[in-house]
Amino acid sequence: MLIVLDEAYADYVDDPEYPASLGYLDRHRNLIIVRTFSKIYGLAGLRIGYAIADEDVVKMMRKAREPYSVNRVGQAGAIAALDDSAFAERTRRAAREGLRYYYDSFDQMGLEYSKSQANFILVDVAMDANVVSDSLLGRGIHVRPLAHDELTTYLRITIGLEEQNQAVVAALREVLLESEEAH
Repeated sequence: MLIVLDEAYADYVDDPEYPASLGYLDRHRNLIIVRTFSKIYGLAGLRIGYAIADEDVVKMMRKAREPYSVNRVGQAGAIAALDDSAFAERTRRAAREGLRYYYDSFDQMGLEYSKSQANFILVDVAMDANVVSDSLLGRGIHVRPLAHDELTTYLRITIGLEEQNQAVVAALREVLLESEEAH
């Protein structure tokens, strides 16, 4: 049996308790660690990532791989990203600052949320998240309502630039105030 550890958001983590997954490879030959250039490096459109695994697992994966699965543009983007650690650090710092802004804003608004180690946050808007999402979309704000039964009042909000985060919070305040006034 193979175990796949998806570390798409690992580059954002600042929790000192977060485990160093590479250390597991020596003890677990059935482990595949997958990472992407889509998140912190901003290369989602290039669809490029990589896997780290035991040599025998890699050989097996190569047999199942589609030919030409990564194009030259994706490869060039990934190589350039690896050479630009300053960009990744700016992205990481912006995400942390954005999270702090959302934490403070949601605390002021009395909204519950989950602290995050990624570039998004989950917030409980205490009403149908689809309705809130649609209202925000009408204001040009794109957020993701969660479809899980027990999380129907939660939105997933991606951390953006400072002015984008401020626009999201301002629009969310308006939507929730309008909803409160309607009831």
